[in-house]
Amino acid sequence: MFNKEKKKQLFFFIFTLVISLTLSIVLTIIEKQNSIFKMVIFGFSSFTNIITICSFTFPYVNKIVIEYLKGRKIYYLFLSVVIINPLLNWIFINSLNGFIVAFLSYLAWIALPVIAFMQAYVIDKIKFKSLLLVAGILILAYGFDSRLMYSVLSGFDEGKYSFSSLWVSAIILIIYSIQLEKADIRLRWTLNLRKLLLSLGSLVILFAVIVPLGLYSKFLVWSPDWPGFALFIISFVGIWFTIALPEELIARSIIQYQLSEKTVSKNSKYYKYHKWVILVVASFIFGLSHYNNTSAEFAWIYICFATFAGILYGICWRYGNLATAMLTHTLVDWIWQLLFR
Repeated sequence: MFNKEKKKQLFFFIFTLVISLTLSIVLTIIEKQNSIFKMVIFGFSSFTNIITICSFTFPYVNKIVIEYLKGRKIYYLFLSVVIINPLLNWIFINSLNGFIVAFLSYLAWIALPVIAFMQAYVIDKIKFKSLLLVAGILILAYGFDSRLMYSVLSGFDEGKYSFSSLWVSAIILIIYSIQLEKADIRLRWTLNLRKLLLSLGSLVILFAVIVPLGLYSKFLVWSPDWPGFALFIISFVGIWFTIALPEELIARSIIQYQLSEKTVSKNSKYYKYHKWVILVVASFIFGLSHYNNTSAEFAWIYICFATFAGILYGICWRYGNLATAMLTHTLVDWIWQLLFR
């Protein structure tokens, strides 16, 4: 018979499976493909990414998964499936040139950063592990943010952004979770009252600063829109998984954490200053990644606003966890989508 703890774990494993399957079906319906076979491939690959994400972030599940995979050969099988299965879309590429572009893009924007990540894990005595991780994530982030990764997914008709964001998040989670200290706690999607208040307080500060300046500069235009309850919920979930998750994993979980915690000793007299300098640096990198998300007229305004937001997201990560930063980020983008353009 199962004891209470085993029943709770079983419940969360079933919950993880059901949520992953449901989200995969919804995504496949939204991102329409022009054939049933292509929809099946898109849905299967999406499910692989989503269940990987949920397995490394859901409470009770992520600790068991992380501890089980560490040091086992099955880890490499799991990693291989996540990295390779999206390439099933290549069967729909109908030109040699398209296939070559997809293959070269895969080598540059997926294989190369994955190798950098894995070197930091496999080779114990390697120097500058943190810098290697950051270099790998910057390559991955550039390919993702600049849409260069779309070439790898050229066999799909729609959904390249949503799919690539899920794929990037799944890759980061499966590789980084076995390297990050207390990964199950830092990456777990749980919020207590203190973390919730930290998130909401950061949200209030952000809007108190950015909304007046945004309206004054005409970067923001007041344009409230009610999309209907279904789209209201779908947009929140979509932002959580496809915007907040990859961006917070990249900017906070790796760049900010690795540069602030792993490059200077905590016993150093400079540590207390160093971590704040890195917070600003990581936030500025985050801000720069938004340069291509608006018109040239507002590019630097967007970079400055995103940098300021990044500082508060970074504080949420430092004093909370991944979920704290993600909630603030998701609410900002969600409210912006509903009230402004």
